[in-house]
Amino acid sequence: MTILQDVRYGVRVLLKSSGTTLVMLLILGLGIGANTAIFTLVNALYLKPLPLRQPDEVVRIFAKGRYAYGAGFSYPEYIALRDHTTSFSALAAETTRRLAPRSGLCARHRSPPSAKSADSPRVAAD
Repeated sequence: MTILQDVRYGVRVLLKSSGTTLVMLLILGLGIGANTAIFTLVNALYLKPLPLRQPDEVVRIFAKGRYAYGAGFSYPEYIALRDHTTSFSALAAETTRRLAPRSGLCARHRSPPSAKSADSPRVAAD
């Protein structure tokens, strides 16, 4: 048998069982779509460089906790570090917690717009 005969035979079998063919094509399409979505997410979060002028100068600092590094800082500690550091040109914070809009945390500790240069990052709440 030649390759052309094999293709004809395969098409004939697929056309005989159209329901099975439709299910297989649907599963194949869903698999390709899911793979594309996951790769796009991984690419955006981990593979692309940071959109900064000098990404090789970005560092991440952690506090030393009771048992290990990576304990993090409280918000007042971050404010003190941001306002009194001379080692960094700018400082930003991140959190995994959802900040309550009515807690007043951001309003109490927010710097006035003129306190830092226009290039320095701001801490924003949801």
